Amino acid sequence: SGTVRYRVLKPTKGITPGLQSLLVAADVNGKETARLWIKAEIRVFDEVLITAYPLAHHERVSADKVRLEWRDISSVAARPFYRLGEVEGLEAARAIEVNEVLTQKSLERPTLMRRGSAIVLVYESGSLRVEAPGVAEEGGKAGDLIQVKNPSSGKLLRGLVLDGRTVKVN
Repeated sequence: SGTVRYRVLKPTKGITPGLQSLLVAADVNGKETARLWIKAEIRVFDEVLITAYPLAHHERVSADKVRLEWRDISSVAARPFYRLGEVEGLEAARAIEVNEVLTQKSLERPTLMRRGSAIVLVYESGSLRVEAPGVAEEGGKAGDLIQVKNPSSGKLLRGLVLDGRTVKVN
């Protein structure tokens, strides 16, 4: 008789979501009186962004298309998004159903440049800045390195996509 408290003893491999076997100590009045193995299903819940409406492949995400909701994220394969600021301006990497948790794999940066697009090639070195017309030889997203062509020289270059019409070459 007395005050009973249970403690989960330090697991050998760490605790992860799913069905786990845990060693529990039973303390009566502060003194350990028994140890027993129990099976427990571990689940992780958090407030994450989910779709309020279905999203088509390549559809841009906006505030009216998502909402925060308390969800079980134990089986979510990729890191979920927690704030609207993280997803605004991204687009669906595939068709996404309504009420689906938004993750790093379900959204991607939008494609800003398409193959064959007329672009501006920018070269900068110190205080020197040179701009020339160019053509995108491949599509790309902001921050991608893509192949571009200077039509006047016919030279192929690699450059960094800055926006929908500008590529920085060096």
